[in-house]
Amino acid sequence: MTYIMNGEIQVCGSTDSERLAITSNEYEEEIHRFILQNTPLFKESPILQFEIDVWSYNEPFMLIRHTTRNISDEKIKDFKLYNIMDFDIGGPISYKDDLGSYDKDTGIIKVYDQSSLYVAMTSNPTPSKWDLDRPTSFKLEANRDLQGRTKLGPQDIATGLQWNWGNLNPTDSKSVDLVLVASKNPQEMDSLFQRAKDMFGKKMQ
Repeated sequence: MTYIMNGEIQVCGSTDSERLAITSNEYEEEIHRFILQNTPLFKESPILQFEIDVWSYNEPFMLIRHTTRNISDEKIKDFKLYNIMDFDIGGPISYKDDLGSYDKDTGIIKVYDQSSLYVAMTSNPTPSKWDLDRPTSFKLEANRDLQGRTKLGPQDIATGLQWNWGNLNPTDSKSVDLVLVASKNPQEMDSLFQRAKDMFGKKMQ
């Protein structure tokens, strides 16, 4: 994520233990919920809370709901949320032959290789930006917007999705629903996406 506070760009990633802390980790009725809070280095108390619900019980797909909430008494400006994943299809011996694509019409980003495995993801709402790039090339400190490539490979590929939430006033919240599927071919991928979306309505409401 990135945002502007005190007139400066603030950047925080999922591994940033100085700025991000897990405050709750619970499992109930097949849904795993994580709550994290972001505290900038110049603040004493957290300003953002992230509520992440994950469901993936005995199915070849994962349902994720990510809610961002302003828990401070200040406006947070130009907030941007990112989901960056490196699937390494085939493991270390073959991930350098991966192919990636993003479909602007469906909002589906996928990675695959010459094997029978397809990994794909979509979201509601659809992302504001997206990208396919080498895992080490996602450097949000230099450029806050993903670059919008729609095809890449064969090479080591990571996927990036971006949502522009704009300004978050105190108590404001924004949510994105993600569906991640693993399939053997594009036809099965389409079928799994439909099943997953139907399941979202039953499991994650």
